[in-house]
Amino acid sequence: MNLFKLAFPLTLVSSLRFFGLFVVMPVISVYALSLGATPLMVGLAVGGYALTQIIFQTPFGILADKFDKRLIIAFGLIIFALGSLICAYTDNIYLLVIGRLLQGCGAISSVMSALLADLTPEEKRTQAMAIMGGGISFAFLLSMLIGPFVGGSYGVKTLFWIATFASILALIILLFKIPKGEKIHYDYQQDQNRFFYLKDLNLWMMYISAFLQKALVNLGFVIIPLVLFQDFNFKTDELWKFYAPAGILGVFAMAPASILAEKYGRYKSMMITGIIAFGICFGLFCVSDYYQTFWLFVVGIIVFFIGFDIHEPIMQSLASKYPKASQRGSALGLLTTFGFLGSFLGAVLGGILYNAIGLFYLSLFIGGICLLWILSLIICLKNPPKQEILFLPHNKGSQNLSKLEGILDYYQTQDQLIIKYNPNLIQEQIIKEHLK
Repeated sequence: MNLFKLAFPLTLVSSLRFFGLFVVMPVISVYALSLGATPLMVGLAVGGYALTQIIFQTPFGILADKFDKRLIIAFGLIIFALGSLICAYTDNIYLLVIGRLLQGCGAISSVMSALLADLTPEEKRTQAMAIMGGGISFAFLLSMLIGPFVGGSYGVKTLFWIATFASILALIILLFKIPKGEKIHYDYQQDQNRFFYLKDLNLWMMYISAFLQKALVNLGFVIIPLVLFQDFNFKTDELWKFYAPAGILGVFAMAPASILAEKYGRYKSMMITGIIAFGICFGLFCVSDYYQTFWLFVVGIIVFFIGFDIHEPIMQSLASKYPKASQRGSALGLLTTFGFLGSFLGAVLGGILYNAIGLFYLSLFIGGICLLWILSLIICLKNPPKQEILFLPHNKGSQNLSKLEGILDYYQTQDQLIIKYNPNLIQEQIIKEHLK
């Protein structure tokens, strides 16, 4: 079956859910201020959903291993819709934060990734994850176009109604267009690599990168509207004039970055390029604040979006290449948890630090973090090795494969032996002869 037909329905469900989260991001910090919020409450209004995502990510993952993943996802979408309704009805900052916290209780991101893995064959799984990542990036772009205009013209409450509708639409697609995934049972796992996802340095670089990327993105969505609103006297219904062009220009970076990473294996280079973009962004924010130069701040917003669009489509795909197959779910779950932790702390600390030290010193601080982040990836992160996949009939002697140089991973399902190998180090024929 065509990969796009397999991955598209679930990608659409994932994208609709993230659209519901993203669509309020460009204006929610200004909206929270209009409700009399303190800097802490502004941060909670922006990033509170991420806190409950962290808490409920593991319980939802455990339930997904025991029950139909579609039902678990459906439950999460219903919870998200209820949280959106609370936000749509309230004029109280505390109820707004409660609604945002409830939105995050439907922590189904890792469950959707797991279902996608169940629905797609091993040899196409990375491509399927890249499709889902691209869908999330498109949802982000669309929310940047719609959120500021609709929020400014018709009120932020309208955006929460849109988020509710998006969740209901995702629920309908899930129940009627997505089949039940077949759980894969491995009858062999490499015990010597137990807890590999907690020991591998490359994966820890990805966990840290997920944390920092999401922290910077949410911090940006706290301070950008506030600066435009407080320093340059723009109104909420004018914010779309900045987000829309920046989002469109940012998306032009998405396709080249994805191609260079996925097709040519330039994952590490693209990761560093995205961080450089974040560093330039906050450098421009710093200079614009010092000289009170409006156009430099606008250029910084554009570079901010470019950094996000370089990273987002490849993060999960890259992280899925390092762990063994039997631990991929655990690794991606931890990656997701670190990302939501970054989202929460970035939003909360962004509001507090912006109020305490101002944009100039906050931007200098973020620039230093970006520099350390780049240096750590240069030193510690390795590009995943080139790999090909060999499918053979079930073979009881497969344990001997660990003696061969160039074997990256191997495991057996109920009827197949699946071998991942580096074609630069070992040839297919040698593997087959070894198993005779």
